[in-house]
Amino acid sequence: MIRNIRRANARRSREWRINTYGLYEIHRFQRLTVLGASGVGGGSHTDAGIQDEPSSQYWADFPAEITPSVMAPYIARVRTMSQLTQAPTHSQQPSPGVAGDAASPGLDLTYLPAALTAGAELWPLCEATRISTHLNGYAIEALDLRTGTSVTVHADRLVLAAGTMNTLRLLFAARDRDHSLPHVSRTLGQRFYPAATQPQVLGPIPSEESTHVASTMRPTGAGIAMLAKIYRPMTVVPADRLSATVRAVPGGVTADVTRQRSPETSEQKAADAKSVGPSVDIWHTWLPQRLGLSAHPVGGAALASTRFQGVASHTGEVFGQPRLYVVDGSTLPTAPEVAPSLPIAALAERYAELMLQEA
Repeated sequence: MIRNIRRANARRSREWRINTYGLYEIHRFQRLTVLGASGVGGGSHTDAGIQDEPSSQYWADFPAEITPSVMAPYIARVRTMSQLTQAPTHSQQPSPGVAGDAASPGLDLTYLPAALTAGAELWPLCEATRISTHLNGYAIEALDLRTGTSVTVHADRLVLAAGTMNTLRLLFAARDRDHSLPHVSRTLGQRFYPAATQPQVLGPIPSEESTHVASTMRPTGAGIAMLAKIYRPMTVVPADRLSATVRAVPGGVTADVTRQRSPETSEQKAADAKSVGPSVDIWHTWLPQRLGLSAHPVGGAALASTRFQGVASHTGEVFGQPRLYVVDGSTLPTAPEVAPSLPIAALAERYAELMLQEA
């Protein structure tokens, strides 16, 4: 299940490839561990097809062009495209911030077939390794993990959506190591939000609900499938908006995290989870207090009004690099109180519409 592990300290980063066909990536920093999914759509889609809507106040931290009323039709479009349904809960009133309020079949059954029908090409197991300018556009170097061969693709317009950690790694390498994207903002790596989560296992599930719960999850192995039929694994996404900093080191990036979420946030999220059903608090029972565990890191290439405040404009276009767009969690200027997949998808819908209007 584990594809690769990247371990970084204050001086350098190293990578170990575990399984070419693995699904999960682990980014291990000194005070933070990030569990990412290398499947299309990221962890929230891959694990459970989860899409939750943030509060209207969340959009206040975005550039002025992005408001709740502006985003409403794009959120609705994502809900329709993703075939969202209500996920099962133990309570008629699910607690805010507990992932699982809405479930989607996942991008492999929604957006991807539509893209392929429209003429898109899908290259599985090809990993982008370097991006640079080429004539009036961009060059993307990728490694085909099946054959070990490299391939270079040229494009007039480049949309970078490698996930928060890998997008930051590619942009830092292009700006600081290869000097191929020299105009990327110096704010790159700032306003990074670990969104360290508090895992809970909720259960046991009543027998009449167990099959339905298991069917709404997207387990990646027989063991997880069996667990999902008996217990309900949950990830409690904190509303703590503590930011950290990502910076380049030889071999990749590292994250400077000085402390984890506040005790008040931890206690509140534990109460939210327990209100849904009996639970085991994995965070306090099994994990060291100094270990931050994140499946939803966002930021580091934040949307902003100017290059002095962030990396990309409200259109997703990178300041100083025309026709280079970042369309993933790294552009969120702050962490939502829910899993970030729905706001990311809604922003992507908006970016795509603006690109078509420009073309």
